[in-house]
Amino acid sequence: MQGLRFLKLLPEKSSLRGLLHFGLLGKIAAFCTTLIFTTFSPLSLGTVFAQTTTTKVYLAGAQSTSIVGIVGGHTMPVSVKVDNITNTTGLAAFSFKIGYNPNLVSIPDSDNNYIADTGTVKVGPFLGSSGKQVRCGDGFIDKDLADSTKKYLTFTCVTLGATPAAPTGSGILATVNFKTGSSVGLAPLNLVKVGLADNTAKSNLISAATANITATVAKCADVVGNDNRVLIEDIVYVVNKYYSNDPPADLDGSGIVDISDVAIAVAEYYQTC
Repeated sequence: MQGLRFLKLLPEKSSLRGLLHFGLLGKIAAFCTTLIFTTFSPLSLGTVFAQTTTTKVYLAGAQSTSIVGIVGGHTMPVSVKVDNITNTTGLAAFSFKIGYNPNLVSIPDSDNNYIADTGTVKVGPFLGSSGKQVRCGDGFIDKDLADSTKKYLTFTCVTLGATPAAPTGSGILATVNFKTGSSVGLAPLNLVKVGLADNTAKSNLISAATANITATVAKCADVVGNDNRVLIEDIVYVVNKYYSNDPPADLDGSGIVDISDVAIAVAEYYQTC
């Protein structure tokens, strides 16, 4: 297959590479080729055939648009969401590349093989919501050789066959379970590249806007009772310390308790510390 020449762009241990070598349909190879080319090409989405100008791909917390993680090796779930797929053939495949600061958050890789540990990156419900079979590659981790404050996670999923119809509308493409480090701070999360493919034989690209976000890695707001859970009394404590320099309530380490600390406490509500 002509598309297999683009396998050179994948790491040798890529499960996606394996899928293509072991006899998937030519259409799936086309999906993968299109998305891999989009993900790794410096032209990115320069050539787009299927226009959906109001489509948006963005990052958010599991329960809200904000992302807050508790410092010290806690899981910080991040959802990759898509809004407003209106292409008549629907969404049949996607790929994204997220940049992050490894000094504040990380992708677990216990084997040090630049592949995210099992369960760290999970496909969301949207791609298979119309009943299509979904196959995903591994979550691949890349270093930025010129900047130690940058690493990248790449993840790709495709669907099998032309039928049933592919989904339209909005939903969660994937969930990434970052781990927080030992430092409090603001952790930028950037969608460096995104590829969306429609459900046609040519796997045309769907145009989409992207939006980045800055996650907050903060202290645990369990400041009352030390019961290892953030409850309403903890939030009330932080509110009552507003505009003071109370260290327990200063969750972001800024030196003063302000509205950011209140928002962090609310975001951490009922989390276990």
